[in-house]
Amino acid sequence: TLQKGMMNDPAVAKLQQFLNAYNWSPALPLLPVTGNYLDMTVKVVDAAQAQCGLNTPDANGTIVGPATKRLFAARGARW
Repeated sequence: TLQKGMMNDPAVAKLQQFLNAYNWSPALPLLPVTGNYLDMTVKVVDAAQAQCGLNTPDANGTIVGPATKRLFAARGARW
């Protein structure tokens, strides 16, 4: 599980790379790949979860739990 507040985490950096590389429609803002799960990453994860149709309790951008990970993995995410 990845969550808001994580810092210098390689898995968060891979998440950020995935979010930047995937062809979202509409396009999502590009994230700096820092490995820091801060407010901008929360906003982009939230928008990506919405585009994936995720409506579980953890679908607010602050957590990439099992449901989000499965949806992102189906779109090519690996971390």
